[in-house]
Amino acid sequence: MVITGRANVFDNETFDVASALTRLGGRMSIYRQVLRMFYVEAVTVPDRLAALSAAARRDEMAAVLHQLKASAGAAGAVQLYRSAMEAEVSLGKCEPGSLTAEQLELLKSHIRSAAAVADGILATTVDPQCDKRPPLHIELPLLSEIKSLIALLRASNMEADDVFARIHQRCALAFPDEFQALKSAFDALDFPAASEICKDILLRGADPG
Repeated sequence: MVITGRANVFDNETFDVASALTRLGGRMSIYRQVLRMFYVEAVTVPDRLAALSAAARRDEMAAVLHQLKASAGAAGAVQLYRSAMEAEVSLGKCEPGSLTAEQLELLKSHIRSAAAVADGILATTVDPQCDKRPPLHIELPLLSEIKSLIALLRASNMEADDVFARIHQRCALAFPDEFQALKSAFDALDFPAASEICKDILLRGADPG
C-alpha cells in the first residue's frame, strides 16, 4: 500500500484499508477505482433515503441500503457497512416501511465520515496511471466471458458464480496473480470488488493471437 504521510488515519473504526486491499490482492489501482465508485454513490444516498422513507417505499429503500452495504464493504468502510446492515435489518421489521429520523441521521453521519476518509485516501495515494504493469495475454473467447461476468456482477446476479466456475481454470492459467484476488472476492461474495478486478483485467487484456 503506497500512501503518502497519513496511513494511520485510514486504518481506524471508520475504515479498514488493510483488509480491503487484502481482498483485492494488494492492488492499490483497483482499490482506488472501488473508492471512487463508493464515493460517487454514497454521497447521493442520504437524500435518496430521506425521500423514499417519507413515501414509505420499503422495497426501494431496502435496495438502496443493500447496495450501500455492498459498496461500503468493498471499500473497507466498516463503520458505514455495519450501520447500513443494521438499517436494512430494522427496515424489514418496522411499519409502515420507513426509517426513523434518528436512523437516517446516523446513516448520514456515517456516510459523511466515510466519504471524507475516501476522499482523503484518493488525495494521498499514488495515481493508478503510475501503474506500469505489463499487458495480460488473454484469448478473445475468455475476454468475452469476462465481459459477460462483469455485467452479472454489476447486477449482483448469482449466475456470476456459475460463469466463474466455468472459466476459473482458464483464468488461473492466463493471469494467476489476478485470479487469486478474483477468487478471494468470489469466496467472500464481494461482487463489487470482483467486478473491479475483472474490469482491470479487461483493461490490461490483449489477445495473444
